[in-house]
Amino acid sequence: ELSQNLKYIDHKYLILVDYAFSDKNGSLKGADARSFEIETANLFTKELNFKGRRLGDSNRPDVIISYEQDGAIIDNKSYKNGFSIDKHCADEMQRYIVQNLKRTPGIPANEWWKEFEKDVKNFYFLFISSKIIGNFKNNLNELSSNTGIKGAAISVDNLLYLSDKLKGNELKYSEFFDLINNDEIISTSR
Repeated sequence: ELSQNLKYIDHKYLILVDYAFSDKNGSLKGADARSFEIETANLFTKELNFKGRRLGDSNRPDVIISYEQDGAIIDNKSYKNGFSIDKHCADEMQRYIVQNLKRTPGIPANEWWKEFEKDVKNFYFLFISSKIIGNFKNNLNELSSNTGIKGAAISVDNLLYLSDKLKGNELKYSEFFDLINNDEIISTSR
């Protein structure tokens, strides 16, 4: 269904669906999680016109992106049965948001927040996963309330549809960030 409805983006990004729904264990699961982060960053930066990169690894967000004055911290979650933004994930995202807002030299030691473009003034957070389930909206609202930053969750299929609309000029980049409003982002197919 996705391949029939995507007109503008390269269909190689359909691999994101496999990574998002990965049910492998151990190091294979880790490899898929890394690939999910890498290909998400590639989608935004190589296929679309965002700045950013995969950061990944410990004590850093998976991906950061920006477009003009808007930037987002992205956390990829590879869960075959869906993702609900559990307490651990919310705490981790809150830590990244606070680090970015404070930008205290040496905290964390890798100062990952320096990777954002200099002109980014408006920040958001985004969770990307196979499908969004459970009490995620309350968790998004709580995280937003704790940090003053809006966030959203998006399933991988909706991410691909949204990307296709951006590439096809059916959606403006400023409208993309407007969709990040403490809820699930849903993009209908054609």
